[in-house]
Amino acid sequence: MEIYSARVVVGSNLCRCDVIYHDDEYWLVAEWLDTPSEGWSSPARLVGLRGVDHKILQGNDPRIVVSYSLPTFLFDTQTPLPQEHEYEVWDLPPIRIRDKRGMS
Repeated sequence: MEIYSARVVVGSNLCRCDVIYHDDEYWLVAEWLDTPSEGWSSPARLVGLRGVDHKILQGNDPRIVVSYSLPTFLFDTQTPLPQEHEYEVWDLPPIRIRDKRGMS
């Protein structure tokens, strides 16, 4: 699985965020859970881009630019999400990526 780069404003901060393409959709990776002893990384949380206005820039880095600011709660994996929100979020998806450090 390939890892892409995105530029997104989170709250009031311009950030770089990893992106994966899974199940016919681009997903922002809020945080990685690394298992160095086994050489695997897994997303702690994915934020789907299907309902988020963004641009895909073929052959560029960043590959994706999100058009507006996203709330910080989407990227805070230590705090439960609000019950009401408009985003597609997937906590602890069953996805493992081998040695992501060499792929960004």
